[in-house]
Amino acid sequence: MVVVATNRDDLTADWLILDLLSRDAAFARFNTDDYPHSLGLRWTPSGDAFLRLPDEHVNLARVTSV
Repeated sequence: MVVVATNRDDLTADWLILDLLSRDAAFARFNTDDYPHSLGLRWTPSGDAFLRLPDEHVNLARVTSV
């Protein structure tokens, strides 16, 4: 899983995401301008960490690169 940390106006990230889609790669886009309103980070007492996106929660243990 790749996390693309960017903002809504970053056209370079748009190109990267198109390439990730063409490769069927797992990714999540983290637009910093949406944090903390529609995106967030959450830690559990057991030590798990999650990226909260509008449509899913990504377990950060799955993330291999940012």
